[in-house]
Amino acid sequence: MLKRLGLSRQKQLKKAYQRNEECLYHWKKNEYPSIQKLAEKEKATIYFGDESTIRSDCHSGTTWAPKGQLPSLKQLRPDTL
Repeated sequence: MLKRLGLSRQKQLKKAYQRNEECLYHWKKNEYPSIQKLAEKEKATIYFGDESTIRSDCHSGTTWAPKGQLPSLKQLRPDTL
């Protein structure tokens, strides 16, 4: 039935509940360009990493969404579980 409605099984895009879109936009627009310029000047490579690959509450399942539209689910705060 879901397939007939144009939905397909997809892995969801996870976003942390602490994520602040306004701060992220500010950092990308105002702070990151100077970091990038310094890296170019020093002939350095910029790497990004976080602890997301070692989470103990990892959910690697799938959910349903319209074809071509990646579902985005917010992570639940531990104190709300």
